[in-house]
Amino acid sequence: MNKRGFIFSYDAVVALSIVVVFIAFLTYYVNSFPYSSFQNYEVIRSTSTMLDTMIASGNVEQAVEEYQAGQRVQAQQLLMNSIKSFYKNKYHFKLTIKVYDTSGHLATIFSSYYPMASSLSKTKNTYSVSNIFFTGNEYGIAQLQTWA
Repeated sequence: MNKRGFIFSYDAVVALSIVVVFIAFLTYYVNSFPYSSFQNYEVIRSTSTMLDTMIASGNVEQAVEEYQAGQRVQAQQLLMNSIKSFYKNKYHFKLTIKVYDTSGHLATIFSSYYPMASSLSKTKNTYSVSNIFFTGNEYGIAQLQTWA
């Protein structure tokens, strides 16, 4: 047998082994990175869609008006029902709404958690989406944070 052919084959096998180990390492690393998976993208996209839908449907504006009129429980219930119907109790969330008057002073702020006894997760990925809305002479920032 030709010694040159054997050395060439052995060299090719070693190189191929190194490439396979490198690809396996990259695949593991990419899949372990929390923002690389499609599932996380879906949670972020659905959180953004949920907040946009709530603002476009007028639920946020109606809740702000109810909250400012002293009907705080009804305002929070309206927002919770909107979010729970969209998420189908799949995620935990916190909705924070800050409303500013025309001079830029904070006029109203309220937050709602679901489930009520939960708090922001310290160990799981928390996704946060914010959006600006207008109500009468005021403007506000709605922030929806979601975690599994």
